[in-house]
Amino acid sequence: MQTKQAVNVLLVEDDDKAARHIEGIVAGEAPFQVQRVRSLEEAERALEQSQFRISLLSLDLTKQPGLGALALLQAVAPGLPIVTLAKEDQETLALKAVHQGAADYLIRSQIYPTVLIRSLKHAIEFRRAQELKEQYERALKWERDFNSALVGTAGCLFVVLDRYGRIVEFNHTCETISGYRTAGVRGKYLWDVL
Repeated sequence: MQTKQAVNVLLVEDDDKAARHIEGIVAGEAPFQVQRVRSLEEAERALEQSQFRISLLSLDLTKQPGLGALALLQAVAPGLPIVTLAKEDQETLALKAVHQGAADYLIRSQIYPTVLIRSLKHAIEFRRAQELKEQYERALKWERDFNSALVGTAGCLFVVLDRYGRIVEFNHTCETISGYRTAGVRGKYLWDVL
């Protein structure tokens, strides 16, 4: 039987009561494990020592409240999904945090077990989907560049047409023989060019 690997959650919260509430919820939910810190300085040290899959960040830290805290945590841990924690009167601030890259936000008075765990799982899965998309885009770019180089340097005439017979690619050999430049023929019908 395969056991799930622990999902380390960094909780940046200087309010003891709020931290205990969140820790109590997450403690009963495998595979999550919470490490709490009280400041961004402690968060930076914790990030140097351990791998975290997600962070819960209070938007009303005593030393660094608001969006500045988010920006600092993003600078220290780029790519780490961050779910912000806000008071009821800070929902506008929490929305701004999402616009600045936070994965989600939670209002403290509305943090229930199902809501918190769903938010954590969603943020982690969303980040994983972003990583896969970035990998796919890099692979696709490499393939396009490779194919373009292959077509461009082929010693034979090489014309790529779309399904309607319009020119999509026209290699260097075609340019040399025909006298046309690729930019001038791209999108034109082959029979109009030849």
